[in-house]
Amino acid sequence: MKQLAILAICTLSAGIAPAMAETFDFSQPLTLSLTEAPGVWYTDRSAPAGFVSQATAPDSTANTLEESIDGSQQPSDSFSQTQGRGYDLAPGDTIATVSLYVSSAWATSGQPAAGFWSVGTDGSDNIPQDYPIIEYLGANTNVADPGYCVTPTPTCASSINAAGFYGYNDIDGTWQFITAGTDGWNSLTMALTGSGVEYTVDGTSIADVSSGSSVQLSEVMLEGYNNGSSGLGSYDVYWNGLSAATTPEPGTVSTMFGGMALLLLVGVRSRRKASHSN
Repeated sequence: MKQLAILAICTLSAGIAPAMAETFDFSQPLTLSLTEAPGVWYTDRSAPAGFVSQATAPDSTANTLEESIDGSQQPSDSFSQTQGRGYDLAPGDTIATVSLYVSSAWATSGQPAAGFWSVGTDGSDNIPQDYPIIEYLGANTNVADPGYCVTPTPTCASSINAAGFYGYNDIDGTWQFITAGTDGWNSLTMALTGSGVEYTVDGTSIADVSSGSSVQLSEVMLEGYNNGSSGLGSYDVYWNGLSAATTPEPGTVSTMFGGMALLLLVGVRSRRKASHSN
């Protein structure tokens, strides 16, 4: 047992653990910035009217993040009508999770309502490889809009029929339905799997929606959409429970536990030999 304890201690010291979590506390004030820098929430595309922590959600959940869209301040170009802020993650993060509060009005809005975005990079030069995105899209959302369609291809020129959560497919530029979601809080997760990106919303998943060339998620972005007086007009988006983590390669985990099992077996045999010699 002594050998097993030593291996466990060495394994943890080497950083081989199931997950090293990075959490974001919305019970404290946020630091906002116009430009990207470590430890700040910086403008992505264009800034929303409000981006405030310590807010209370419609269901009375305290200490959430409230992102406000002001329809009277609609940007003139469609690209900037996506309004949000980003935050740089720790090196090596491969999974990110957040909770999003869905309003009942979003389903019939005919527009994107909120988006959980990230950038997958190659790790060495931090060059973008994939753009993982989970969106809540209202029924009949036109995803062919050049300001919204992330990778303009012929397959982007389509409308969303059913309201709900969609994952962006980096391979062909399409949006894939995940689940309708529920009014109230929904848990959203994006994870690099080694062979692609997996999206999960409240336990429902779709996988391998990228080439698999990304080795880390370099940042997260929380987005709203300013359609002026149409669609949702002025509205608020509530976020909570944002976290990111680094997970080891599957082979590393199996090797770790295999070594622990081997040492345990050696310890058992040693004790048996000792008992027989007495």
